Order: sequence, then C-alpha cells, then structure tokens
Amino acid sequence: MEATWTEKLTPEEEEYLIAQLAYEVKRRKMETPAVFFIEAHKPLAGLSESLSVVLTPFLAPFIGLGNVQGYGRLLNNRDAVDRLLLALEDPSDPVKPVKPLSMMEEGTEGTAMTSKNAEVNSDV
Repeated sequence: MEATWTEKLTPEEEEYLIAQLAYEVKRRKMETPAVFFIEAHKPLAGLSESLSVVLTPFLAPFIGLGNVQGYGRLLNNRDAVDRLLLALEDPSDPVKPVKPLSMMEEGTEGTAMTSKNAEVNSDV
C-alpha cells in the first residue's frame, strides 16, 4: 500500500480522475463552489497528498480507498489542478467518463456486465 501513495499517476489515470471529478461536481450543479474552493486552496496543493493520507480512514468508507489515493496524488500536481479547473469551467454537459484499463483492479478485466450481457445471462 505504501507504494501507491508515492507512485505517479499515468496520463490516462489523471485524465480519468479529472473527468470523473468534473462529472460528479457538474452532475450536482456545484461547479461554482468547487471552483472557489479549489482556487482558494491552490497554494496548499502540495499538502493535499499528505492530508489525504491523514484523512483516509474517514474518507475511504465514503469514496473508496483507491479514489482517496488517486485524488490525493492528482491534487498534488498543479498542472492537473489547472486542468480540473478548466474542466469545471467548461459549460458543456457532464459526460460520465470510462475507466481506463490501467486503473482496473487485477482480475476484473472482462467481468463488467453491461445491460446487454445482463439480458443474455438472465435467459440462461
């Protein structure tokens, strides 16, 4: 687990986390408060990774351990924070992002069920 806090995010992981966070914020119509919060705390971006380690026991039950680690590493990168702000300020409708294969947990490839697969499997 220690290595997950220190390794860098791949570009695909960064783009997915930015798109996922922007999607969730836009879906709840919280763009303006989120932009104000991020802009106000931008100088503290370097501390976000350390803060996410401290807050993991409290946040993980709500958003998942992988998300706490991913967002902590994402918010530690100032370029990623700027791209997140641009995504939040984009007036287009939110689109749910697709998780890249590099972020899939081991052993889960090919196990995701779509509604089409569910229909086929329900007939069996």
